[in-house]
Parts: sequence; structure tokens; C-alpha cells
Amino acid sequence: MKINSRLSLMSLQVQQKSKANSKHFNYIIVDRAEFSNILNSIIIPGNTDIKSLLNLLTPLNKAIKELKPIKLFRYRTVNDNNIDALESDSVYTVTADMFNDPYDSLFQYDLNQVESIIRNTANADFLRVIQTIFKSGDFNADILRCFPNGELNVALENLCKTDLSDSDEINSRLENMASVIITLIKAIAPMIEIQLRNAVTYACFSEKVDSITMWSHYTNYHEGYALGYSNDILSFEQMNMLKCGLFPVIYSESRYNGSSLFAWAIYNALGWQMIEPDKLAIIKAGLHKSTDWSYENEWRLICSIPQQERSFPKVTPVTICPNEIYYGTRISKENKARLHSIAVNKNLTEFDMGIDNASGNYQMIVKPAIFQ
Repeated sequence: MKINSRLSLMSLQVQQKSKANSKHFNYIIVDRAEFSNILNSIIIPGNTDIKSLLNLLTPLNKAIKELKPIKLFRYRTVNDNNIDALESDSVYTVTADMFNDPYDSLFQYDLNQVESIIRNTANADFLRVIQTIFKSGDFNADILRCFPNGELNVALENLCKTDLSDSDEINSRLENMASVIITLIKAIAPMIEIQLRNAVTYACFSEKVDSITMWSHYTNYHEGYALGYSNDILSFEQMNMLKCGLFPVIYSESRYNGSSLFAWAIYNALGWQMIEPDKLAIIKAGLHKSTDWSYENEWRLICSIPQQERSFPKVTPVTICPNEIYYGTRISKENKARLHSIAVNKNLTEFDMGIDNASGNYQMIVKPAIFQ
């Protein structure tokens, strides 16, 4: 029951519109690299209207539909949480810091580039925000330690004397305050990194159910099971793609550069509301993984529900019903019987995993489940 995920070569016309002009791109979807080109070519500012948003998302939606295989699979260990999720048709999306890869979703950000962005965009409003923060004295101990030898008091005194109605004085003060502002940015950078990493939650699927490595890593050495989901069940409306969407992971030697996203998040943290540079930035960051992981052939369900609206800070449940269940080679009789009972109630097609003893290859095979 091997899934053939090879795709025929098809032309996809991508139309990307903006107020300034219209550009037309022709892409031929061959692999994830081409999907990456399409995704990275689309920029959606935070103030984009609904009509333009739909136009911009159309090529991405078409690419996903073409690339998505007829089935996707989710490897599971046998434990009470996973059993409860199966019984309730729930897929629990979690924050990236709960994954086995400590670098998962950690985008690249160059503080020098971030500093340059802030220097070029800072104005009287930004200086006013910094002035308010300094006057309030609302700093935690970590930030205070970044200003030794009374430097914070000097900065506060200089800011309090600044005439925010005088453009020349503002420019001069911005230049003089640059080092202090940059020190503040460096102090809060770790906090911003954590906030951005936890901004979305993920659930992981694979195009393959016959990966020996995946069964070893994610099912407690073949003692667990895998769930199969059909293409139609995993279809998400285009309008909701930014809230909860399914995307192929991009395997690359290069990390996603999120310096603009990072600068925007710093502005927000300091209380200065700026237009979001790209509503897809968090998704792009979460889809980039090292080529070392390419054997997983992963797809990700990404949910962008704000943390304060989640049932749990690091978890977002999504209702998705599986069609099939695959039992690992080493699953115990007790666990298999427990899962079989659920599978019967849910009318899931059941399979056993194994290796053909007559074959000279290590390729796993799928066969109808047998119960003793």
C-alpha cells in the first residue's frame, strides 16, 4: 500500500498584485523547492485588505493542493494523552519548543540588521515611547543589568530634556540615544525570540508510513502506531490558511531570515504599534528546517491562534478524523487490542506494519491487520 507521491509536471500561473503594479509569474511545481520559491515571493503586509489577501494567497493555495499527496500520516506512541486524542478525533498542535529539535522554527535574525532597521525607521513617536518607558522605570532586573555605572539615569535625564516638537533636537537625540536604545533591544531580544517562537502551534504529518527511521523515532521503537488521513479530510479553506493551514516543510541549508519580523516584534514590545511587515513571516519561519530532516517528508498543520485565546498556552486542539490506523511491528497485544476497539467504533481501516522476509530490501510493507 505504498503511496506514490510523485507529481506530474503542471504549470501554475501565479498572479501577485499590489497597489503599485501587477506581476505575473509562471511556476512549474516539481518539488518543495519550487513551493519555497512561491511562498517566499509572496509578502502580505499587516494592512492588506481582504480582496488583495485572497489574490495573494491564491497561488500558494494552488501550490499546496498540487503538492499534497493523497494521504498523510501521523506517528504516535501509545499513551493516555494520545489515546484520548484518538477517541475525540483531536490533533493537538503544540509550540515548537516541545519538539525534539531545539533549533526548530528558530529563524535567523541579525541584530546589526535589526538595529539598522530601527535606526532608519525610528522617529519622534518612537522616541516618545522610549521616553515613557524610561520615565516609568518599569524595567526588570535583567534589563537593569544591561545599563551599568548609572548609564540608565544619564539616558533618562537626556530624554526628559528632549523637546519632542523640535525636529532638529529629535534627530540629534536619536543619534545620541542610539547606543542606549540598542542596549535595550539586546536586553529584550531573548524574550522576543521566545514570544515569536510560541506565536503559533504545530502538528506534524509525513508523506510516508513505511519509514523505519520514523517508526523508530516517533513510536517508541515500533511499539506504537500511525494514523492515516485522506487528502479531503486535510483540506482547509483558503481564507483560514493564515489561522490554521497545512503546508509542506521546506528543507534547506539556509535558515529563514526574520530580521524584519524581529524588529517589528521589538517595536510592539516597546509599545509602538507598527504595521506587520509580512503576515506569512511566522509561517515561513516554521516551515524551514535543516536538510538533515528531509527523510521525514513532513507536512505541518500550523495554527496561529493567539496564546491568550488557547485552552493551554502551548497547545491548540484541532478536530480531524483519521481514516486508517497502522500498528507497529512491536506493539503489545494489550495496546493493539485497546486501539482495535477504538478503530472498530470509528470504522477505521486497520493495517499491520512489517518486513517481507523473502525480500532482500529493508523496505517496510503494509498488510491487513491480524488479531489473535
